[in-house]
Amino acid sequence: MRTRWPASIPLTALLAVILLLSLVLASCAGPTPDPNTGKTPSAIDLVKGKDYSTVLARLKKNATGSNIFWRGDIRNDAMGAPEAAADAATGGQKTSHSTTNVQVAGVDEADLVKTDGSFLYIVANSRLYIVDVRIPSAPVIVADMTFMSETKYAYPMEIFLDEDAGRLVVVMQSQEILPAPTGTAPEDGQSDAAIAPDIAPRYYYYYMSNTELLVFDVADPAKPEVIRQYEQQGNYVATRRIGTAVYLVTSRYAYYEPEASAEQLLPSVREDGGEWTLLPPDRIGMLPNGEVNSFLVVGAIDTVDLDREADAEAVLGSGYTVYASTNALYIVASRWVAPAVDVVKDLSDAVGDVVDGIRDAIGGSDSGTSTEPSAGSGEAVPPEETNPDVTAETPPDEGGSGESPDGTVEEKPDEKPIEEPTGEVEPSEPFVLIENYPPVEIYTDIYRFRLDGASVTADGTGVVPGYILNQFSMDEQDGYFRIATTSGESWRNDQFTSLNHLYVLDKDLKVVGKVEGLAARETIKSVRFIGNRAYLVTFRTTDPLFVIDLEVPAEPKVLGELKIPGYSEYLHPYGENLLMGIGKDAVAIGDNAFYLGLKLSMFDVSDPANPVELHTLIIGDRGTQSEVTWNHKAFLVDSENGLFGMPIQYCRVPESARQDPIAYGELIYNGFFLFDYDASAGFKLLGSVSHDKEPMDWTKPIDNYGEGVYNKGDFDWYAQIFRGVTVGDNLMTVSNRAVMVNRLDNLETLSRIELPNAEQPYYYGAVDKGIPEPAIAD
Repeated sequence: MRTRWPASIPLTALLAVILLLSLVLASCAGPTPDPNTGKTPSAIDLVKGKDYSTVLARLKKNATGSNIFWRGDIRNDAMGAPEAAADAATGGQKTSHSTTNVQVAGVDEADLVKTDGSFLYIVANSRLYIVDVRIPSAPVIVADMTFMSETKYAYPMEIFLDEDAGRLVVVMQSQEILPAPTGTAPEDGQSDAAIAPDIAPRYYYYYMSNTELLVFDVADPAKPEVIRQYEQQGNYVATRRIGTAVYLVTSRYAYYEPEASAEQLLPSVREDGGEWTLLPPDRIGMLPNGEVNSFLVVGAIDTVDLDREADAEAVLGSGYTVYASTNALYIVASRWVAPAVDVVKDLSDAVGDVVDGIRDAIGGSDSGTSTEPSAGSGEAVPPEETNPDVTAETPPDEGGSGESPDGTVEEKPDEKPIEEPTGEVEPSEPFVLIENYPPVEIYTDIYRFRLDGASVTADGTGVVPGYILNQFSMDEQDGYFRIATTSGESWRNDQFTSLNHLYVLDKDLKVVGKVEGLAARETIKSVRFIGNRAYLVTFRTTDPLFVIDLEVPAEPKVLGELKIPGYSEYLHPYGENLLMGIGKDAVAIGDNAFYLGLKLSMFDVSDPANPVELHTLIIGDRGTQSEVTWNHKAFLVDSENGLFGMPIQYCRVPESARQDPIAYGELIYNGFFLFDYDASAGFKLLGSVSHDKEPMDWTKPIDNYGEGVYNKGDFDWYAQIFRGVTVGDNLMTVSNRAVMVNRLDNLETLSRIELPNAEQPYYYGAVDKGIPEPAIAD
């Protein structure tokens, strides 16, 4: 049947349908079947360039056409926290201080705050601060560094600290300002490269994006000395540190122009401010069927052996989520492929109806709903008919959040598959419904780089159906790569609804084992691999925690399942056979579920067939948030003192609105909360600290909306705590505003020191306002 459109159609609706049709027509061949699964695109070994002309030819081919509907990552790698116990999961705890919470033991991750027990190294306010905390009651800022110059806009992103070697590595994103093209203005069809061949081609900006590693000798933290500078073209994706080697991943887009040279289009690196060096062609890998015009560049440097040259390889591809084991680094990207050709006719019919509707709108009444015959069709155009439960405003839940703008975690499920469209949609809500229309197919491409000291080698690619949530969706054990994905669309109730899967790939990145089709109409909220088990949380209205056995890689199987209210967005191993979940409480109302306050859960997984939720703690009301739910590095674990903590934005529902079970809370407190856990008593909230000058008492109720700090205009964004560390018997918290030191036993404040330049503006063009050359404060 042909779906009818109302007579009044916004132009954007027509353009959207025409775009979709053009994308489908561009991909008539459909994806190439994979021998492993029979349906996914093949994973083909990388081909190294014989010479630069080979790589440039591929860029030209990619620039002229592609059947990729969309490419990139569903969610950037900003979230989620070893192979064994909690101590290992936190990067190797020491008795004197806490360390960054990392995913894999022995693989350090860059963060905003690091400490060696004597000094705090902090990235805040686009600056680097070093604070002496050896006297907790009297901390001293010994270094305050900015990296701006008149020719470069640069700001630190994250840092590494190698205590044993006395090295601090600052990861910086920079935009190097380029001179304007010289010569005469380009003629029609002529590019920048044609008139200024010495300048990289660009369309909108006269700068080049680079990512830098600045290595400091911090034997004397009050006098840090730059001993190595490594730069890599492209935007910052991720870093990892293993021993004295630091690995950097960047993404560099190639603005293809026919006249451009290899130096203008292909990735380059440089050391210590010297000349840019183009990667050799045999260090640039290409997929024979690759169809993107960007490069993934992986570089490696040694932070101690300064005579060892930097190493780098590139792959013609895209990716934004990174997982690293102690000997390999994996980069993945989601690839959306347009549906196959069997829907082209349906789309063509739908576009025809759009055109009919627009003709009627042009020649009809002012209301745009005229039922007079149109000049083009010769018949009346009835109102739009659609399924009222599937509307144009119902977004596919591809990102895994499951939360719609009104706070609904998932849309109301239909009781049966979509059948004949019924109901009526107002002309202001036009939308095409094609019965059983298949969604775009999503696949996850995998790129593997072998790590050996400060060297990298691209040595494999793979592909699996679906998209991942974050870095915790991936793991490597005993030469096998494990990955959890979601496919389909959770808002649908037909054969294209969402399903969740786990795949095991061998050393050649071929699928050798899988568990597919878990939790229909749900999406993955968190994943944790621990040894030969995987723990998978999905959600729609309840939280199923799946325990999956991976002891036999070719035969993974579900051992147990637990359904509870709410869901965990981050899973953390907590001692033997205990798994902590941090996420949201939720309430089911009919077929909908609404998230509520922050929820801590402790699971006993000693019997994998029967996981048990031992204890829970609900913090705040609807709207309460913690960065830990999307960034594991914000989670403080002090195993020596048996404590853990996290920054929390605490919301409370006013007493006048408590009769509404899904009322939003009012933001009343922003601080860092400290907890402990007892096997018999459960979770205990020990207290909190705030950097606000006059924080509200979060334990007291409020009467009405408008009483919170945000609505009253009292909320200080600069005072929002983003990290907490323990040093000895003290808790040290950091915001853009200040560093505070509190005793662990009673949270008494020992000291507070303000960070200078907290409100100094940083933006593109700031270099024109006289920001000084990079300098270290006395």
